[in-house]
Amino acid sequence: KIIEFDEKYIKENFELDIQDDWIITKVLPRIKKKYRQVLELRYWSDFSFGQIAKALDLKESTVKVQHHRALKQLNNIMKDYE
Repeated sequence: KIIEFDEKYIKENFELDIQDDWIITKVLPRIKKKYRQVLELRYWSDFSFGQIAKALDLKESTVKVQHHRALKQLNNIMKDYE
């Protein structure tokens, strides 16, 4: 089964705990840093797109594009772990 990573799936399934350490050590480092920052702020710090834009000094539209690209990279990387 191929899992499509989208915002809803990540919010419902990625409360990190000790058993999810492989996500941090294996997957996240493979995502471009600017995209990884958006994911970290969105899902681990629970920032809105507006808050992320302010924190990174970017336009909100840029943050949304980077978020989309980060999820796309995440999907591609996760194919290696199937």
